[in-house]
Amino acid sequence: MKKYLIIGNGVAGTTAAEFIRKQDVKGKITIVTEEALPFYYRIRLNEYISADISEQTLVAKKQQWFKDNDIDLKLRTRIAGAEPQQKVVVSENNQKFYYDFLLIATGSHSFVPPIKGYDLKGVFTLRTIKDAHEISSFAKNTDNVVLIGGGLLGLEIGYALRKLGKKVTVVEFFPRLLPRQLDVDGAFRLQQILKEMGFFFRIGAKTLEIIGDNQITKGVLLEGGEVLAADMIIISAGVRSNLELADALELDKQAVEKAISQQMAIFTADDSWKHLDSEVKTLTLEHHMAARRSGFIDFFEPLYKSSSDSTGLLDGTMSGIPFLTNQLLPLIKAKQAEDEFAVAQIVKKYSPLLDKKVLKDCDNQIEQIKKADSAVESLMTLWKEGSEPSLLATIKKIFELNLFSLPEHFLIIAKRIDEEFEVGETEDEQDKLIDAWDEALNSSFSQLERYSDYISDNSPFGTHQGIKGLEFPRVMVILDDEEARGFLFSYEKLFGAKEPTATDKRNENEGKETSIDRTRRLFYVTCSRAEKSLAIVAYTKEPEKVYRYVLTQGWFGEDELITDQ
Repeated sequence: MKKYLIIGNGVAGTTAAEFIRKQDVKGKITIVTEEALPFYYRIRLNEYISADISEQTLVAKKQQWFKDNDIDLKLRTRIAGAEPQQKVVVSENNQKFYYDFLLIATGSHSFVPPIKGYDLKGVFTLRTIKDAHEISSFAKNTDNVVLIGGGLLGLEIGYALRKLGKKVTVVEFFPRLLPRQLDVDGAFRLQQILKEMGFFFRIGAKTLEIIGDNQITKGVLLEGGEVLAADMIIISAGVRSNLELADALELDKQAVEKAISQQMAIFTADDSWKHLDSEVKTLTLEHHMAARRSGFIDFFEPLYKSSSDSTGLLDGTMSGIPFLTNQLLPLIKAKQAEDEFAVAQIVKKYSPLLDKKVLKDCDNQIEQIKKADSAVESLMTLWKEGSEPSLLATIKKIFELNLFSLPEHFLIIAKRIDEEFEVGETEDEQDKLIDAWDEALNSSFSQLERYSDYISDNSPFGTHQGIKGLEFPRVMVILDDEEARGFLFSYEKLFGAKEPTATDKRNENEGKETSIDRTRRLFYVTCSRAEKSLAIVAYTKEPEKVYRYVLTQGWFGEDELITDQ
């Protein structure tokens, strides 16, 4: 019996459990959640705050539904850690949950900007029923509420509090309400309607500090010096994904980038963003970052490390590469496509079995052609029943069949296999390259195909440096200094997460180019490649520093930034 573990009982987790049960009537399904209630309507929490509905009305799936579907629902249970190798997660009270299949559907949490005083008593966010309980309780003894953030959720909370008779003042950073949803005229009309309902507004205003006395909030200090009196403050500044458990399970960055592409499809109303691997151009700082995401890192990295001149690897001219991409790969693809004419052309052009002199000197040309055909069929047995051979196994088979003339490096490697050939103690550059090929050829054959697509510009991935003059409808730019491992560029410095080095400061004083200058220029090139929409993914250990810095610089608006920590 299969064990399905779902962490999170929101709409994603509960719906997944429902569909799993339809497909597997015997499997053990467990849902673990920090929530105190079964799946409830989060979008109706404002109605609960205004006392229009009860807590039970909020609940969309009652406990009985989970019993009827044989789903074990664990409420008030927080997962604190994970042991992915053992396929187990551990709760705060040390309860272990084992799984065969795990779905992390932990959703999001309210984002709180780095405003001084955000931790004072009387400051709230709304995301869960627990938050709604706390807001409802505290609101009984308050009159003045300041709402920081004029988005949809914030305005709905404000409306609920107005229905309770509270004075509500909305502080909105942008010059109008709902800038994503409404044009200028629509936002003005909405503001007028809300004013008629008793709302007050500070539009285009920035909150500097939440002020208080004896750890209790007393008001909000705005840029410019105005103080808004308040005994209760609601922060509504968007949400951030809960990634802590994903980090513990060591989920790769591709999963994060895939999730971002799904969000972009919503933000831009462009479903092509959902197809990250085909409809979006992803730009990485270094080639090995693209190789990892494209799935040919095992082939690429040994050669990239060993080669004193990486240009040949990147343009396909390195010794050995033309054989793989111009002879071997086309042959296999033609055979798999059942294009016998293309197969015959390739074998005729490259195989020593059909060399003109060999055909001329042989007694029976028909038999020699059949021998070549038989060699191709024998090579293709490596792919029988859905198997995928390594490049090393493919090279060995070609050597055995004499189907193609192997490049010198590959010939030596084939002899290493068959004759237990060993490299001497003195290793020159040629030996290092052969060893690199020995490692690279241990990768799967499909990695060669992905590599070939990459160097032929048929891949959805590219590098920051390699796309000058080109434009694409949808672009995702990956900024990751740690993974790039370079020293010529530093997005961490450009975005204020790291201080300039002494060398940077000296070069700046002497009027020379710094790593920050180079990075800024490269950043402009990448951002200007997008014709319709652009997503910038910055990996950093200092997300708050980056967030504040790019806002201060005016590079992005607050509604364009999402941080996950």
